[in-house]
Formats: sequence, structure tokens, C-alpha cells
Amino acid sequence: MNNNFDRVDLLEELSRYLQNLPRQLPRLRAGKGMVILTPEDTEPVLYLIQSGQVQLYKLTPDGKQCTLTILHEGDIFGETHLFCTGCRQIYASALSDALLYEINTDLFYRLLEENPGLTIKMLAWTTRRLKETEDLLERIAYGDVRTRILYLLLRLCEDFGVHGEEGCLLDIRLTHQDLAHMVAASRETVSAMLSRLARDGLLKSDRRPWLVDCRGIHKQLAECLPADMGKYSDAEGKKTCHV
Repeated sequence: MNNNFDRVDLLEELSRYLQNLPRQLPRLRAGKGMVILTPEDTEPVLYLIQSGQVQLYKLTPDGKQCTLTILHEGDIFGETHLFCTGCRQIYASALSDALLYEINTDLFYRLLEENPGLTIKMLAWTTRRLKETEDLLERIAYGDVRTRILYLLLRLCEDFGVHGEEGCLLDIRLTHQDLAHMVAASRETVSAMLSRLARDGLLKSDRRPWLVDCRGIHKQLAECLPADMGKYSDAEGKKTCHV
């Protein structure tokens, strides 16, 4: 599935419907690091990203951050706060300066009622988001740190990269700590593993943009992970990636 096409398609679809509204939607300018959404928010709002990057994350019982996904132009978030009052465990913060449209509950429900096509696209979008989260949690459960980082690099390349003959150019402003939040590891472990991937020729990260060898990563993951990770039922079934 082409994620970039999905994002642009949904953004254009929403924009087309919103152009007919008599009033302009409120916009939020979020500076880098600003917390946009918390479980404690009492007024559900759907956010549509016009520009910039936003991360969605949860906090573990001991207060550690676990990043679920990174969003950018054309992405939406806040839907769990709209549809499921008992599911409000998600935080959102700006990874870069971002410009967001705010769509309140009444307006969003009206848009869905009046535009069945938009409803279908929203359902497809939400389903894809759920699948991405399930994939992430599965790899955290069954893979070692190297495996998780390899998978994360592929996912970032799919969403943000530019593919060429030498590999994928990945120009996204993430720190080693940001990456650590996304793979449930310490910053020191992630830094050491990125250095090892560089020595193995899978990554050039000494300057921006990074150059990622997606083919090499796919090959190593094929050797480390089973085709159907869901078949594992206990810790005995884990495979690690010590190549």
C-alpha cells in the first residue's frame, strides 16, 4: 500500500468537503516539542496535519515513552478520542514546527453523515493505522533490538524516504533518543546498534540525509523473522538477529 498516496488522498478529500463550510476551520501552530493531545483532554478534537511532523506515543506504567508512530502532512489523529472515550491513552507532540487544522466533534460527525465516501476513507485510514501499530507491537515482542531497529528503518523509509539506485535517502530529524522511544530501548543501545549497522554497510548516518540499504535490511529480516510471527506463542519461539 502506498502510504503517501493515502495521506494526500485523505487530505484532498477532507479539504474538498471543508471548502464548502461557511467559516474557516481553526488552525493550531504547534512549535517543536509542544504537547498537542493528552488522555486528560476533555474536548475531543480531530487534527489534520497541514505541515510538519507529529509523534503519537503512550507512557508505560513507569513513565517511559513508547512512540507508536510518526505522522506528517495529510495525516489525521485524535480519532480515538472522538470514537472511544475509554481508549484515551494516546499523547501527541510536535516533532517539528507543525500547522494543524482542528475539527470539532459536531462538525466531523456531520461530515461523515453527509459524505459516505469520506466515511469509507476514514475507515480505511483507521484500519491501516491499527495494522501499523499491531506490526510495531509484534516486532517489539518477538524481536531483539537490532531486529526492531531494522524494521523501524524500513518503516521510516516507506513513509519518509526517497528511493534511488544506491538505497533510500532518509531525511527526517530524529535524535537517537527519538529512535529509542520507538523501539523500546535505551539511547546508548540504539547509538551502538546504529554504529554497527553503519559498519555492516546497511546505513550511512554520518550526515543528512541518511542512506539506508533497504534491500540488505529486507534480506537480514527474512533470515531473522519468521513469515508469520503470530505463530509464536511463547518465549521459546523467539528469533534474534545477530548477523
